[in-house]
Amino acid sequence: MIFSTANPSPSRHPLLPDIHIKRRKTVLLLGLILLCLGSGLLYFSFRRMEAAAGRIANQILRFHVIANSNSAEDQALKLEVKEALLAVLNESPASSREEMKSYIRDHKEELTAVAQKLLREKGKDYPVRITLTNTYFPTKVYGDLTFPCGAYDALKVEIGQAAGKNWWCVLYPPLCFADVTTGFVPEDSREELREVLTDEDYASLEPGAPEVTFGFRLLELWEKWFPAS
Repeated sequence: MIFSTANPSPSRHPLLPDIHIKRRKTVLLLGLILLCLGSGLLYFSFRRMEAAAGRIANQILRFHVIANSNSAEDQALKLEVKEALLAVLNESPASSREEMKSYIRDHKEELTAVAQKLLREKGKDYPVRITLTNTYFPTKVYGDLTFPCGAYDALKVEIGQAAGKNWWCVLYPPLCFADVTTGFVPEDSREELREVLTDEDYASLEPGAPEVTFGFRLLELWEKWFPAS
């Protein structure tokens, strides 16, 4: 008679495979629930950011100057045209965005003539096109304030072929006259913004709200990937 000294293989409990399968299903289900919750929160966060961006855009008038080209000469001319036009716009008695837009319409020919005169004095015969338009702007930093992406009313100045880099500022409230070369918007200019924005919307522009700034950047990407129909 032959006796085997090998240890018998341990018997597996018949319920173990079912337990493992149930655990995997539970983990998968929890993962899907968390994914759905995260997607929902992200969606509503985007919608909240979008609403804030829309409210801010509705209170602001931008000034947008586009150079003929990116040559050093044309870029310098762009800034000179900007300064010449701001000298005229600074005479405006406007105390609201709509009044500033009305002033621009009434003085459009004067603004165009001022820009063309400066260009002729510099030996350039570039045409100048000045329009009030509603234009999409990406998220932009002005001094230490971050303005969200969105469609803004803007005074648009196109010089020549308008193929160069642009310069922009907030024309109303009048931030264009503020010196932001230090990287900070002066307090009196901030006060102008506070007067036309809610406390919450103004706070979203501040450098102390990095999560909001990040949200505006994400909103910008969202609108690029999923443009409104």
